[in-house]
Amino acid sequence: MKFNEALLEATDEQIIKLINDLETLNSLGVNVDFTDSNFLYDKQKGFSIIDLAMKDQGASDYGASDLLEMFGFIRDEFSYAGKDTSVVDSFIERIKTAITLREEL
Repeated sequence: MKFNEALLEATDEQIIKLINDLETLNSLGVNVDFTDSNFLYDKQKGFSIIDLAMKDQGASDYGASDLLEMFGFIRDEFSYAGKDTSVVDSFIERIKTAITLREEL
């Protein structure tokens, strides 16, 4: 499945909401499959997450660091394909900024 580059255009507010949603799902015991094709994006509605399941007992928590890791893999895929990685690098920095902004609230 081809990576949806449109999600790299997400607003800072949409990124913060995605991180909040991930933390809410985690606290409810819902597991997220951190594969880029499971994160849908619409410019107006923001992110939707698919491929959810109940976490196994004793499963580890997840959150923004897993999101950063997923985009790190996407960056690697861009690099291997000879594509410009600067847009992914910029998005990763925006995720880091969103994490910092959330912590300051």
